[in-house]
Amino acid sequence: MQTNYKKRKSPLRGRPSWARFFCGVVAIGGALSLSPSLHADTINWTLAGSGSWDVAANWTDTTNSTHVVPTAADTVTVSNGSTVSKNSGSLDASSLTLSGSTLSISSTPTYNIASTILKTGGNLIFGSNYTLNNNTVTFGDTNSGTSLVTAGNGTLTLGAGELVHGNTGRIYGNGAIGNLANAGTISADVSGGTISLGNGGGSAINLTNTGTLSALNGGTLSYGGATFTNTGTLTANGTGSTINLSGTTTFLNGSVLNVLNGGVINIIGSSNNAGSLVIAGTYGGGFNTGTVSVPGNGTLTGGYTQTAGATIVDGTLVGNQILTINNGTLTGKGTIVGNVVNNGGSISPNGPSSGKLTINGNYSQAIAGSLTVDLAGYTQGTTYDWLSVSGTSTLNGILNVNLLNGFSPIVGDTFTFLNYSSKTGAFSTLNSLNNGYGYSVTYNGTNAQLHVTQSAAANTPEPGTVGLLIGLGGFGLALTRRRNTRKKA
Repeated sequence: MQTNYKKRKSPLRGRPSWARFFCGVVAIGGALSLSPSLHADTINWTLAGSGSWDVAANWTDTTNSTHVVPTAADTVTVSNGSTVSKNSGSLDASSLTLSGSTLSISSTPTYNIASTILKTGGNLIFGSNYTLNNNTVTFGDTNSGTSLVTAGNGTLTLGAGELVHGNTGRIYGNGAIGNLANAGTISADVSGGTISLGNGGGSAINLTNTGTLSALNGGTLSYGGATFTNTGTLTANGTGSTINLSGTTTFLNGSVLNVLNGGVINIIGSSNNAGSLVIAGTYGGGFNTGTVSVPGNGTLTGGYTQTAGATIVDGTLVGNQILTINNGTLTGKGTIVGNVVNNGGSISPNGPSSGKLTINGNYSQAIAGSLTVDLAGYTQGTTYDWLSVSGTSTLNGILNVNLLNGFSPIVGDTFTFLNYSSKTGAFSTLNSLNNGYGYSVTYNGTNAQLHVTQSAAANTPEPGTVGLLIGLGGFGLALTRRRNTRKKA
């Protein structure tokens, strides 16, 4: 027997949007409850022109050809050159793709779209003083130079859960100078792509970073605004990964700045590091009042002036301009390629241990500067400090001598602690940092030597000598008493 089945129309087709995600459940026991069950659909903007997000007629659900406003589970696309506006309530979707179109949001609505992709010409425009958090915004292709996230005249804040990343795009103010406050992550993480902050198409922005800014995988992150204050983490990691700070930028680093594995940070403007800076790539230079470490190969493309803090060179630091130490310390066991001027700081090869610091250039020390030489043995550059200068040494100021690890040199010991190709001047003050020891310095044609002239070790009798002296003293005392006894008799 043949059975004919009649094709039935879906009961959800043509229903209002709320009917797409409610299914009725009869609860035995007399109560009727409705439990929500979100159904993910693909929703496209089909209005030819500008319109409101909240008007169902502007959208088409491609699953069932109905007109509905997107809901939290839906995949949404605007790609026909339109401008969509949202002035109140919340924007809900699982993902949104803007291609050649604009979404304009006032300061009031809540942005609840988990993933937003901006493609060529896609614009995401926020009203003044807007906060994004727990969303991901992706610049989606190499041609998205006109795609941008735009802040109004106030502040665009990216919360700790926010991620903006991808290929090529821009974030900047569209009125008077705006502000970008990042507590989340902005990452140029696609090779060949560039994410620009505050330069191109709009006004400059003041940038405050308490989160993470990075250039990874050969991407470029550029900032060309007014003032950039970093109290978070700024990292250029990997060959071709570049951070450009240009224009009228004033860069103030109060936290962590990393240039790693061949990364590059270029600075055109004023820069001050008051935090922690690691250079294992190319860095633009500037002022240091914090801690700068060079563990591998590093390059300074601009001038470098330290007014406080520490510079630690354990690798190789190539400086195209003078490395000036006005205060703080310069230490390490590596090599500086360039000229070093010590106006008022302290130079100490290998820091609190003994070792060798090399300057492939000239070394100049002013009257307020100091060089500290640590002695812990008799091997140059290993157990006692050695400053090796390939060029001219211009000397003045203080030479400190410090003994380590219980080392006790004796009178006549000599240590070659400094070499150079030529020399002018001499240290004006020689300090022993250990009681009971004295030193002198001789300057030869290509080196300077330290001589021990007084030794606490030499002034302390050996144990056998002490015993002999005690014995002789006792014998003398007995002899004196015997003589006195005879006189009385």
